[in-house]
Amino acid sequence: MTRLYRLGYCGVSLQEAGYLLRPASEVIRSAYGTLAELVNLDVTLQQAAGLEAEVAVCALHPSTMDNQGLATIVSLVAQSKLMPEKVALTGTQEACLQPFLTLTNLEGKPLIMEAYLGAKEVRQIDTLKVDEKKWRQPAEGWGVVTLPDPAPVRTLYAYAANTSIPENILLPRTVDCTLETFVHLSEGMKWTGRADKEVSNACGKVSFNYEVMQDGVKVIRTIRVGRQLQTPSNYKELYALLAEWKDAHNHTLVVKEVSE
Repeated sequence: MTRLYRLGYCGVSLQEAGYLLRPASEVIRSAYGTLAELVNLDVTLQQAAGLEAEVAVCALHPSTMDNQGLATIVSLVAQSKLMPEKVALTGTQEACLQPFLTLTNLEGKPLIMEAYLGAKEVRQIDTLKVDEKKWRQPAEGWGVVTLPDPAPVRTLYAYAANTSIPENILLPRTVDCTLETFVHLSEGMKWTGRADKEVSNACGKVSFNYEVMQDGVKVIRTIRVGRQLQTPSNYKELYALLAEWKDAHNHTLVVKEVSE
């Protein structure tokens, strides 16, 4: 299923497909399907294996009783009792818009969103071993080391392209992400030092902290955005956080060779 989610995904929307799903057997035979069909196959296979799983329908809240048609459906999501880290979580972004969406099963019965479909804390810990092959050398004896890419936050970058917005926007999810990197420096190198930095406002917080270790330095990068709805009046707070986070300078270290 993970391979199909990544490689067999057909970009036909529910509306373009006439809100029809091919049988799971046909999706297996053809080795591709729309996202909705892959979700249905995912749930079918899990149920056949005796697991608790069901299709969850993410739909817009109808503005009136007459506005409850198929066009309100945003996406289908597989909800499973299987351990979340073993489930392909493709297509769950829309579910993170709760409570701005309704969540039901295929029969229209309301569902409770599984915890793994909502916003959750992300903590990523890694080690970066630095040698002359992993740095840019702007001057002799000096080097610039780039920390691992802050990929978990990149989905928010498109929402802060300008300094102002004319109307409300809704972020796909809130963010609570901490990236902890131990930068291991080779013998004969040391980092030049950097002061801790923090930007906080009503929207959230961005911080960069540095701890000197025996063989290098531990860098802790944290970003928290706790407000999904952004309005023209408070948008500048989101922009301030993401502008600081996107600054490439905050995701690098300057090191130098130590003379004997």
